[in-house]
Amino acid sequence: MKISLLMKALLLLFLVYFSLPCFSSVVLEDPSQSIRYWRPHQVQSTDNLNVAIAQGVFEKLARIWNSSSSRIPPALAIVRSDDGPWAASLEDGNILLSEKALEISLMSGNKNQLAFILAHELAHQKDNDVWDIKYLRLTGVKLRDESNMPTDLSLEISKYNNEKIIGLDSREIRADEQAVVLMSMVGFDPFDVIRGKSFFVSWAEKSWRMQCGQTGKISSVCQQAKMRTSVTIKKLEDIARKATIFDLATQAYVAGDYQKARNLYVEYEKSFPGHIVHDNIGLTYIMESLNYMSRLRKIDRDNASHYLFPVYLNTQTAFNSDNAGGLTRGVDKSEVELSDLTEFNLMVERMLNQAASYFITAITINPDYKPAYQHLTILFILQNKMMSAKAQLEDNYKIKFGEDDMYLFLSGLVFAVENKKERAVGVFKKLLSRRTLRGANVLYAASYNLAYIYRFQKNFVLEKNVWRNLIKRSQEVNDSTLFRLALRQLKPNQKLRRANGRLKSMVDNLTIGDTFQETKNSLSSYELWMSGELFNVFEMQDGKHVVTDSRLIVQHVWQETAEKRAEIIGVFQGDSSDRPLKLLGVPQRQTATQQGLYLSYDDYGLAFNIVDDKVSGWFVY
Repeated sequence: MKISLLMKALLLLFLVYFSLPCFSSVVLEDPSQSIRYWRPHQVQSTDNLNVAIAQGVFEKLARIWNSSSSRIPPALAIVRSDDGPWAASLEDGNILLSEKALEISLMSGNKNQLAFILAHELAHQKDNDVWDIKYLRLTGVKLRDESNMPTDLSLEISKYNNEKIIGLDSREIRADEQAVVLMSMVGFDPFDVIRGKSFFVSWAEKSWRMQCGQTGKISSVCQQAKMRTSVTIKKLEDIARKATIFDLATQAYVAGDYQKARNLYVEYEKSFPGHIVHDNIGLTYIMESLNYMSRLRKIDRDNASHYLFPVYLNTQTAFNSDNAGGLTRGVDKSEVELSDLTEFNLMVERMLNQAASYFITAITINPDYKPAYQHLTILFILQNKMMSAKAQLEDNYKIKFGEDDMYLFLSGLVFAVENKKERAVGVFKKLLSRRTLRGANVLYAASYNLAYIYRFQKNFVLEKNVWRNLIKRSQEVNDSTLFRLALRQLKPNQKLRRANGRLKSMVDNLTIGDTFQETKNSLSSYELWMSGELFNVFEMQDGKHVVTDSRLIVQHVWQETAEKRAEIIGVFQGDSSDRPLKLLGVPQRQTATQQGLYLSYDDYGLAFNIVDDKVSGWFVY
């Protein structure tokens, strides 16, 4: 989603957004503030299927707690109550959610609003927020019906707020902010929390059994909610802006600048340390190691960097957990001298060990994140720790995900690096014979590795047959880019017509190093801090995005889809995906995503984004 549209949507949605009442921690002097008091009222999953849903969401959120806190993680209890929707974080380490609150939180048809409530309570637990039970009573927990509501309630609230407002507001606001971040880190969409008026209004009105628009008894709570709403707007805007850092990191990765990509991912990770960004940071170490390892190919013909690895860079921000993939092999861009081979190997080993720590963290945060398991197996293969690779593959990956396409691919890779070439051939052939295998990522990588083994064995006829079969397969799956790549492997000496473009590409007559002049074409702009430096981000009506430094010198520029078809060196938006290959040849790198594919051309400093077999956009580097 474009940031400008996102901001417009946020502003409109927040006009109808009503923040949650305070969810308070409580003391143990009152017996009702111990989980033992609530056990007889606890609802089991056998009585209400939504309880299992709540426990699943809570378990997912608690993984972040487990990975970053030395305290015992809290437990969740769903309880029956006649007091409407409410939530409470108890001092004894338990979190309560009323059955009515659970019902309301799932009214939207997804789990995002429930995740926000639970994440809010976890934030209180993490900060050791313990407040007087009095405020919990004032928010409706002890109000059985309107006749029990004190006539001077609004006065009592006002008096209470005068005493507690500073501490209360700061802690509630902090819990709101942390909840937004926490839920996004494990894959929930924080923007969904503000997409419906009904959830927030229902929560407040059912607690008070009054309309929020009325004056008097409920007006103080409404006023406080508005203040929290404005703060939450800023936090969600910050999420959208930080997503630009993630996008720039992805561009650096696609461009082959893995150190820069890592620095930007780490910058993003400071705000959103989720499984996706940890996995991506690990991949930057993998790719940099492959670059160095490629220098050893002439020395070691069985060096693992000879083979093609389908790594899975995730190009989505934290709260969008769609997977992505990339095809990669070590690209020899390094000028490292190999005179001291021992020091060189130690450097690579340090990088791979760093990568391992990030993959393990990603798995700890999200044990269901399949790419991290795959990358950890690839890492062990690169380290030549074949026993560890096989243990990871058989004892962890296979048990959890079964014998899927990547299981077969990695099994073949293990055999190939172990020099069990015939067994590797058998596995790759079995994988390629699967008619259900349609992912261009694995199709190309398996074909490449099988062809390499045949070439290693000097069986050039079978090597060419591999590429002929992939050409047929690419036609079956209607993938013109895969077709062009396979054809190039089959006919490597075929001359290609080259584009008459400049070696340093421009997006709409603008390239890196130019001075940017803001025009009426600017749709939106905002400031963005990265690594202690101030940058400006401009989004244009024609789909162009520009990032400048404080002096307005262009640092990044890219083109996204727009109503008017843009053009660069003879390639138009909407052209067939093989158009860049016809003009420029085989790219230095291919990075496949869930939505499409990036083709990177270092000679032109240009990468094309392919979506639905069409050229969607590009960026310069």
